[in-house]
Amino acid sequence: MSFRLIHAVVIASVLSTPALAQVAAGERPTNEEATVAWAKADARMSLMPNDYSEKRVELGECAKSQSGPGIICTAGVKVTPEAKPAYYVKLGFSKSAGEWVATFER
Repeated sequence: MSFRLIHAVVIASVLSTPALAQVAAGERPTNEEATVAWAKADARMSLMPNDYSEKRVELGECAKSQSGPGIICTAGVKVTPEAKPAYYVKLGFSKSAGEWVATFER
């Protein structure tokens, strides 16, 4: 099999997988949903336990992902709900089983 054919099969299977559903135009998580999804993604990657109880994600602009299902958003991460964002990240969001799932984007 050629690389292009394998690549096309892989992309087609990912896009047809119901586990990561396409997001409808204009649909995006609320800041609360984004915070929950980000905390789960960060906890999976973290080497140390982290307290997420006070941290909040504040979404900025979002656009359809060019590399897969879902959207890509800029997001500010706050250390406390009242604080200004301590840092900014680019997050990908898609839905799985009706719940938002976050991924870290470059």
